[in-house]
Amino acid sequence: YNLYAANTLYDSVLVSDISVTPDGITTVDTYLTQDNVLGVIEITHTPDLIEKDIPKLKIGVEQIENSPFVRDPKGLLAGTSSDIQQVEGTGDIIVRGSRPGDAIYYIDGVKATDLGNLPGISLQGIEAYTGGIPAKYGDTTGGVIILETKSYFDLYYAWKATQN
Repeated sequence: YNLYAANTLYDSVLVSDISVTPDGITTVDTYLTQDNVLGVIEITHTPDLIEKDIPKLKIGVEQIENSPFVRDPKGLLAGTSSDIQQVEGTGDIIVRGSRPGDAIYYIDGVKATDLGNLPGISLQGIEAYTGGIPAKYGDTTGGVIILETKSYFDLYYAWKATQN
């Protein structure tokens, strides 16, 4: 990573090639000084836009609401990524050639075997791991699909906006 340290009193300092340890804590010896004047240093970190190691699909609320599959979350997943397919007739999800029924679902953090009749309009976001599944999701060979539903307040404010 590159670190930029700046203050309004003097020019910024660039420290290049900083390695961050696995625990996310790294100490950098950099000082901004100007004749006994103390200042506040703001350090910001911008993560990479693409996670190289974990194949993951993210679908946000705007993408869900503007999709023709807004009422069918499984169709939305299948229509968004070529890694995910929907079996005709049964509606099961297949992730990267796995068997039907091997994908696991997490709805608001609770493990489920299927989506049931969950309407897509109630979803805040969808994430799908199509390979390199993190250990915290257990033993599955077919992929992990994580769904976050809208809260009561999201629905209330959306309704309130239509009342004006």
